[in-house]
Amino acid sequence: MQKILVGSIIGMVVGILFGASVVAPRLTDATIHRSDDDGNAVVAEQIEQTPVVVAQPLSTHSNASSVQWNMVSAFPSSLPILGSLPQQLSQKIADVSNGDIAIVFHEPGTLAPVGELFDAVRSSAIDAAFTAPALAVDKIPALGLYGSVPFGPSPREMLSWLYVGNGLEQMNAIYQERDLYAVPCGIATPEAAGWFRGEITNVNDLNGLRMRIEGLAARTAEKLGIETLSIATSEVYEALKTGVIDAAESSLPSAGTALDMQGAAPHYYFPGWHHRSTLLALVVRLDQWQNLSPIQQYQISIVCGDNVRESLAEGEAHQF
Repeated sequence: MQKILVGSIIGMVVGILFGASVVAPRLTDATIHRSDDDGNAVVAEQIEQTPVVVAQPLSTHSNASSVQWNMVSAFPSSLPILGSLPQQLSQKIADVSNGDIAIVFHEPGTLAPVGELFDAVRSSAIDAAFTAPALAVDKIPALGLYGSVPFGPSPREMLSWLYVGNGLEQMNAIYQERDLYAVPCGIATPEAAGWFRGEITNVNDLNGLRMRIEGLAARTAEKLGIETLSIATSEVYEALKTGVIDAAESSLPSAGTALDMQGAAPHYYFPGWHHRSTLLALVVRLDQWQNLSPIQQYQISIVCGDNVRESLAEGEAHQF
Protein backbone atom coordinates (compact mmCIF):
# COMPACT_ATOMS: atom_id res chain seq x y z
CA MET A 1 0.00 0.00 0.00
CA GLN A 2 2.82 2.36 0.91
CA LYS A 3 4.43 1.83 -2.49
CA ILE A 4 1.12 2.50 -4.21
CA LEU A 5 0.64 5.75 -2.32
CA VAL A 6 4.21 6.87 -3.04
CA GLY A 7 3.78 6.01 -6.69
CA SER A 8 0.53 7.95 -6.87
CA ILE A 9 2.07 11.01 -5.26
CA ILE A 10 5.06 10.91 -7.61
CA GLY A 11 2.70 10.57 -10.56
CA MET A 12 0.69 13.59 -9.46
CA VAL A 13 3.84 15.68 -8.99
CA VAL A 14 5.17 14.70 -12.40
CA GLY A 15 1.79 15.52 -13.93
CA ILE A 16 1.75 18.96 -12.33
CA LEU A 17 5.30 19.70 -13.44
CA PHE A 18 4.55 18.47 -16.93
CA GLY A 19 1.44 20.62 -17.12
CA ALA A 20 3.29 23.65 -15.82
CA SER A 21 6.14 23.27 -18.28
CA VAL A 22 4.16 22.27 -21.35
CA VAL A 23 0.74 23.89 -21.04
CA ALA A 24 1.53 27.10 -19.16
CA PRO A 25 4.10 28.48 -21.62
CA ARG A 26 1.47 28.34 -24.34
CA LEU A 27 -0.72 30.91 -22.53
CA THR A 28 -0.67 34.52 -23.63
CA ASP A 29 0.36 37.31 -21.30
CA ALA A 30 -1.94 37.01 -18.26
CA THR A 31 -3.39 39.42 -15.73
CA ILE A 32 -3.92 38.10 -12.20
CA HIS A 33 -7.03 39.41 -10.39
CA ARG A 34 -7.83 39.27 -6.69
CA SER A 35 -10.56 40.66 -4.49
CA ASP A 36 -10.13 43.19 -1.69
CA ASP A 37 -11.55 42.68 1.76
CA ASP A 38 -14.95 43.97 0.59
CA GLY A 39 -15.07 41.57 -2.35
CA ASN A 40 -14.25 44.20 -4.99
CA ALA A 41 -12.08 42.96 -7.82
CA VAL A 42 -8.78 44.71 -8.25
CA VAL A 43 -5.89 44.18 -10.67
CA ALA A 44 -2.97 42.81 -8.74
CA GLU A 45 -0.24 42.53 -11.34
CA GLN A 46 0.55 41.85 -14.97
CA ILE A 47 2.41 38.62 -15.59
CA GLU A 48 4.49 38.31 -18.74
CA GLN A 49 4.67 34.78 -19.93
CA THR A 50 7.82 33.33 -21.46
CA PRO A 51 7.42 33.12 -25.23
CA VAL A 52 6.99 29.64 -26.60
CA VAL A 53 10.08 28.36 -28.41
CA VAL A 54 9.22 25.65 -30.94
CA ALA A 55 12.02 23.25 -31.81
CA GLN A 56 12.67 23.07 -35.53
CA PRO A 57 13.74 19.83 -37.22
CA LEU A 58 17.34 19.62 -38.31
CA SER A 59 17.79 20.31 -41.99
CA THR A 60 19.04 17.43 -44.10
CA HIS A 61 20.86 19.91 -46.29
CA SER A 62 24.42 20.95 -45.61
CA ASN A 63 25.38 24.58 -45.88
CA ALA A 64 28.05 23.76 -48.41
CA SER A 65 27.53 24.14 -52.12
CA SER A 66 25.85 21.32 -54.01
CA VAL A 67 28.19 18.86 -55.70
CA GLN A 68 27.92 17.20 -59.10
CA TRP A 69 30.59 14.76 -60.22
CA ASN A 70 30.91 12.77 -63.42
CA MET A 71 32.10 9.30 -62.43
CA VAL A 72 33.46 6.74 -64.89
CA SER A 73 33.34 3.10 -63.82
CA ALA A 74 35.98 0.53 -64.65
CA PHE A 75 33.24 -2.11 -64.80
CA PRO A 76 30.29 -2.41 -67.23
CA SER A 77 26.88 -1.91 -65.66
CA SER A 78 25.82 -5.33 -66.96
CA LEU A 79 28.21 -7.14 -64.59
CA PRO A 80 26.66 -8.46 -61.38
CA ILE A 81 28.03 -6.79 -58.24
CA LEU A 82 30.99 -5.00 -59.85
CA GLY A 83 28.72 -3.24 -62.31
CA SER A 84 25.86 -2.59 -59.92
CA LEU A 85 27.92 -1.07 -57.08
CA PRO A 86 28.75 2.24 -58.81
CA GLN A 87 25.11 2.61 -59.86
CA GLN A 88 23.99 2.02 -56.27
CA LEU A 89 26.44 4.68 -55.16
CA SER A 90 24.87 7.18 -57.56
CA GLN A 91 21.33 6.38 -56.45
CA LYS A 92 21.94 6.22 -52.71
CA ILE A 93 24.09 9.34 -52.39
CA ALA A 94 21.34 11.37 -54.05
CA ASP A 95 18.84 10.06 -51.50
CA VAL A 96 21.07 10.36 -48.44
CA SER A 97 22.18 13.90 -49.29
CA ASN A 98 18.66 14.99 -50.28
CA GLY A 99 20.00 16.01 -53.68
CA ASP A 100 23.02 17.95 -52.42
CA ILE A 101 25.42 15.44 -53.99
CA ALA A 102 25.00 14.06 -57.51
CA ILE A 103 27.49 11.44 -58.70
CA VAL A 104 26.62 10.70 -62.31
CA PHE A 105 27.47 7.17 -63.46
CA HIS A 106 29.20 6.67 -66.83
CA GLU A 107 30.01 3.37 -68.51
CA PRO A 108 33.64 2.29 -69.03
CA GLY A 109 35.36 3.99 -71.93
CA THR A 110 32.78 6.75 -72.34
CA LEU A 111 34.66 9.74 -70.93
CA ALA A 112 38.06 8.08 -70.47
CA PRO A 113 39.61 4.70 -71.31
CA VAL A 114 39.57 2.21 -68.43
CA GLY A 115 43.35 1.98 -68.47
CA GLU A 116 43.65 5.75 -68.10
CA LEU A 117 41.17 6.45 -65.29
CA PHE A 118 43.96 7.22 -62.84
CA ASP A 119 45.40 9.96 -65.04
CA ALA A 120 41.95 11.18 -66.10
CA VAL A 121 41.02 11.99 -62.50
CA ARG A 122 44.37 13.66 -61.81
CA SER A 123 44.07 15.87 -64.88
CA SER A 124 40.42 16.77 -64.13
CA ALA A 125 39.26 15.16 -67.37
CA ILE A 126 36.72 13.40 -65.15
CA ASP A 127 35.67 14.12 -61.57
CA ALA A 128 35.76 10.61 -60.18
CA ALA A 129 36.49 6.99 -60.98
CA PHE A 130 34.92 3.85 -59.57
CA THR A 131 37.72 1.35 -59.85
CA ALA A 132 39.99 -1.12 -58.08
CA PRO A 133 43.23 0.39 -56.76
CA ALA A 134 45.02 -2.79 -57.85
CA LEU A 135 44.22 -1.98 -61.49
CA ALA A 136 46.84 0.77 -61.25
CA VAL A 137 49.55 -1.63 -60.11
CA ASP A 138 51.64 -1.00 -63.23
CA LYS A 139 51.77 2.72 -62.40
CA ILE A 140 51.92 2.34 -58.60
CA PRO A 141 53.14 -1.14 -57.58
CA ALA A 142 52.24 -0.57 -53.91
CA LEU A 143 48.54 -0.51 -54.82
CA GLY A 144 48.85 -4.19 -55.66
CA LEU A 145 48.54 -4.80 -51.92
CA TYR A 146 44.85 -3.95 -52.28
CA GLY A 147 43.93 -6.79 -54.57
CA SER A 148 46.61 -8.49 -56.63
CA VAL A 149 48.95 -10.20 -54.17
CA PRO A 150 49.30 -13.89 -55.13
CA PHE A 151 47.74 -16.02 -52.39
CA GLY A 152 46.90 -12.76 -50.62
CA PRO A 153 44.35 -11.92 -47.90
CA SER A 154 40.76 -13.10 -47.84
CA PRO A 155 38.00 -10.45 -47.91
CA ARG A 156 37.70 -10.54 -44.12
CA GLU A 157 41.46 -10.22 -43.70
CA MET A 158 41.54 -7.37 -46.20
CA LEU A 159 38.85 -5.44 -44.35
CA SER A 160 40.50 -6.08 -40.98
CA TRP A 161 43.79 -4.68 -42.26
CA LEU A 162 42.03 -1.79 -43.96
CA TYR A 163 39.97 -0.54 -41.02
CA VAL A 164 41.98 -1.76 -38.01
CA GLY A 165 45.52 -2.28 -39.27
CA ASN A 166 46.05 1.17 -40.87
CA GLY A 167 45.62 -0.17 -44.40
CA LEU A 168 43.28 2.70 -45.29
CA GLU A 169 45.69 5.34 -44.01
CA GLN A 170 48.54 3.76 -45.95
CA MET A 171 46.48 3.63 -49.14
CA ASN A 172 45.54 7.28 -48.94
CA ALA A 173 49.13 8.23 -48.16
CA ILE A 174 49.96 6.69 -51.54
CA TYR A 175 47.12 8.51 -53.26
CA GLN A 176 47.74 11.86 -51.59
CA GLU A 177 51.30 11.90 -52.90
CA ARG A 178 49.58 12.16 -56.28
CA ASP A 179 46.92 14.66 -55.16
CA LEU A 180 44.19 12.01 -55.07
CA TYR A 181 41.88 10.60 -52.41
CA ALA A 182 40.18 7.19 -52.27
CA VAL A 183 37.09 6.03 -50.39
CA PRO A 184 36.64 2.24 -50.01
CA CYS A 185 33.40 1.53 -51.85
CA GLY A 186 33.15 -2.24 -52.26
CA ILE A 187 35.09 -5.47 -52.08
CA ALA A 188 35.25 -8.34 -54.55
CA THR A 189 35.32 -11.86 -53.15
CA PRO A 190 37.74 -14.48 -54.57
CA GLU A 191 38.05 -14.65 -58.32
CA ALA A 192 38.57 -17.80 -60.35
CA ALA A 193 41.92 -18.89 -61.73
CA GLY A 194 40.41 -18.53 -65.16
CA TRP A 195 38.37 -19.86 -68.06
CA PHE A 196 40.34 -22.19 -70.35
CA ARG A 197 39.56 -23.56 -73.79
CA GLY A 198 41.51 -26.73 -73.00
CA GLU A 199 41.88 -28.83 -69.88
CA ILE A 200 44.80 -28.10 -67.56
CA THR A 201 46.17 -31.22 -65.86
CA ASN A 202 49.57 -29.95 -64.70
CA VAL A 203 51.68 -26.82 -64.67
CA ASN A 204 53.38 -27.76 -67.94
CA ASP A 205 50.07 -27.33 -69.77
CA LEU A 206 50.32 -23.59 -69.11
CA ASN A 207 53.50 -23.17 -71.11
CA GLY A 208 52.82 -21.32 -74.36
CA LEU A 209 49.19 -20.44 -73.58
CA ARG A 210 47.93 -17.00 -74.59
CA MET A 211 46.00 -15.69 -71.61
CA ARG A 212 44.17 -12.52 -70.76
CA ILE A 213 45.58 -11.60 -67.36
CA GLU A 214 46.95 -8.34 -65.97
CA GLY A 215 48.96 -6.71 -63.20
CA LEU A 216 51.16 -8.58 -60.77
CA ALA A 217 49.40 -11.84 -61.65
CA ALA A 218 50.53 -11.42 -65.26
CA ARG A 219 54.16 -11.14 -64.20
CA THR A 220 53.78 -14.34 -62.20
CA ALA A 221 52.08 -16.12 -65.10
CA GLU A 222 54.88 -15.13 -67.46
CA LYS A 223 57.32 -17.05 -65.24
CA LEU A 224 55.32 -20.17 -66.12
CA GLY A 225 55.67 -19.56 -69.85
CA ILE A 226 52.26 -17.95 -70.39
CA GLU A 227 51.96 -15.21 -73.00
CA THR A 228 49.91 -12.52 -71.27
CA LEU A 229 47.61 -10.03 -72.97
CA SER A 230 45.53 -7.07 -71.77
CA ILE A 231 42.01 -7.20 -73.19
CA ALA A 232 38.94 -5.20 -72.17
CA THR A 233 36.31 -7.16 -70.25
CA SER A 234 33.72 -6.56 -72.96
CA GLU A 235 36.01 -8.17 -75.56
CA VAL A 236 37.10 -11.27 -73.63
CA TYR A 237 34.27 -13.56 -74.73
CA GLU A 238 34.84 -12.94 -78.43
CA ALA A 239 38.61 -13.33 -78.03
CA LEU A 240 38.11 -16.73 -76.41
CA LYS A 241 35.44 -17.83 -78.86
CA THR A 242 37.58 -17.02 -81.91
CA GLY A 243 40.79 -18.44 -80.46
CA VAL A 244 42.64 -15.14 -80.19
CA ILE A 245 43.42 -16.25 -76.63
CA ASP A 246 43.44 -19.67 -74.98
CA ALA A 247 42.42 -18.59 -71.50
CA ALA A 248 41.20 -15.60 -69.54
CA GLU A 249 41.14 -14.46 -65.97
CA SER A 250 37.73 -12.84 -65.65
CA SER A 251 36.60 -11.62 -62.28
CA LEU A 252 33.95 -13.24 -60.07
CA PRO A 253 32.11 -16.45 -61.00
CA SER A 254 28.84 -14.54 -61.23
CA ALA A 255 30.42 -12.03 -63.60
CA GLY A 256 31.85 -14.76 -65.81
CA THR A 257 28.47 -16.45 -66.00
CA ALA A 258 26.82 -13.16 -66.96
CA LEU A 259 29.29 -12.84 -69.83
CA ASP A 260 28.51 -16.44 -70.93
CA MET A 261 32.18 -17.36 -70.63
CA GLN A 262 31.29 -21.04 -70.35
CA GLY A 263 30.11 -20.90 -73.94
CA ALA A 264 33.59 -19.95 -75.14
CA ALA A 265 35.83 -21.78 -72.66
CA PRO A 266 34.35 -24.88 -70.99
CA HIS A 267 37.11 -25.46 -68.42
CA TYR A 268 36.84 -23.38 -65.28
CA TYR A 269 39.22 -23.46 -62.32
CA PHE A 270 38.31 -22.09 -58.91
CA PRO A 271 39.42 -20.51 -56.63
CA GLY A 272 41.99 -18.17 -58.07
CA TRP A 273 45.41 -17.63 -56.55
CA HIS A 274 45.88 -14.11 -57.85
CA HIS A 275 42.85 -12.17 -56.50
CA ARG A 276 41.59 -13.67 -53.24
CA SER A 277 40.03 -10.31 -52.48
CA THR A 278 39.97 -7.02 -54.35
CA LEU A 279 39.21 -3.65 -52.85
CA LEU A 280 37.01 -1.29 -54.88
CA ALA A 281 37.15 2.46 -54.38
CA LEU A 282 35.78 5.83 -55.38
CA VAL A 283 38.80 7.91 -56.41
CA VAL A 284 38.67 11.72 -56.64
CA ARG A 285 41.13 14.58 -56.58
CA LEU A 286 42.33 15.50 -53.11
CA ASP A 287 41.22 19.13 -53.44
CA GLN A 288 37.71 17.97 -54.40
CA TRP A 289 37.48 15.91 -51.25
CA GLN A 290 38.83 18.68 -49.05
CA ASN A 291 36.32 21.15 -50.50
CA LEU A 292 33.41 19.02 -49.33
CA SER A 293 31.77 19.85 -46.03
CA PRO A 294 32.26 17.31 -43.20
CA ILE A 295 28.62 16.29 -43.64
CA GLN A 296 29.13 15.61 -47.36
CA GLN A 297 32.29 13.60 -46.64
CA TYR A 298 30.40 11.50 -44.10
CA GLN A 299 27.51 10.96 -46.50
CA ILE A 300 29.80 9.60 -49.21
CA SER A 301 31.74 7.46 -46.74
CA ILE A 302 28.55 6.01 -45.27
CA VAL A 303 27.05 5.12 -48.66
CA CYS A 304 30.34 3.55 -49.75
CA GLY A 305 30.48 1.63 -46.48
CA ASP A 306 27.06 0.24 -47.29
CA ASN A 307 28.46 -0.83 -50.66
CA VAL A 308 31.25 -2.73 -48.89
CA ARG A 309 28.71 -4.62 -46.79
CA GLU A 310 26.48 -5.47 -49.74
CA SER A 311 29.32 -6.55 -52.03
CA LEU A 312 30.78 -8.85 -49.38
CA ALA A 313 27.41 -10.50 -48.74
CA GLU A 314 26.40 -10.76 -52.40
CA GLY A 315 29.83 -11.95 -53.51
CA GLU A 316 29.77 -14.86 -51.07
CA ALA A 317 26.14 -15.67 -51.88
CA HIS A 318 26.75 -15.85 -55.64
CA GLN A 319 30.13 -17.55 -55.78
CA PHE A 320 28.67 -20.66 -57.36
